[in-house]
This record gives sequence, structure tokens and C-alpha cells, in this order.
Amino acid sequence: MREVIQIIEACIPIIGCLGVFGIPLAFFYFKHQVNMRNLDLQAMTNRPQANSAEIEALRQDLRSLRETAMQYDIAFDTALQNMDKRVGQLEIERRSNATEQYAHQQNGR
Repeated sequence: MREVIQIIEACIPIIGCLGVFGIPLAFFYFKHQVNMRNLDLQAMTNRPQANSAEIEALRQDLRSLRETAMQYDIAFDTALQNMDKRVGQLEIERRSNATEQYAHQQNGR
């Protein structure tokens, strides 16, 4: 029993030091955590305004990109149709020339 009392008496100064220094340290730590959470909340409330402006700018860029892509598509389609017409004309001319040459060869025999 006496040994238990001696152990308790040895722990009293340690418990006293922890009480004197530990309670203020815990207070400052938890106060710091509260301040950090408040800063996070402030950042989150200010962020949507900036994000909405950024999102609107991205939407405008996307509209511009779609318009440009559509213009390139139309230009490509027009160029393809022109090439198709030219190739068709060349094929007609080639057939005509081949027919004339064949007729000329037949007449020459």
C-alpha cells in the first residue's frame, strides 16, 4: 500500500505540470483548428464566384471553338465538292478524248 502511495506522490508533480502547461497548449491547438476551418469556409464561399466566371469564360471558348470547327467543316466540304466536280470534268474529257482517238483510229484503218 505504501508503494502505491509513493507512486501516486511521484505522479502528482507530473500531473500538475501537464495541467499547467497541457491545458493552455490544448486550448491554443483547438483554437488554431477552428481558425483553419474558418479560413477554409471563407475560401469555399469566395471560390464559386471566381469559378462561375472561369466556367463562363470556358463556355465562351467552347462556343468559339465549335464555330471555328463548323467553319472548317464547311470549307472542307466545299473544297471536296469542288474537287469532285473537277475530277468529274476530267473523267468526261478523258472519255471524250478516248472516244475521239478510237474514232480516229477506226477512220484511219
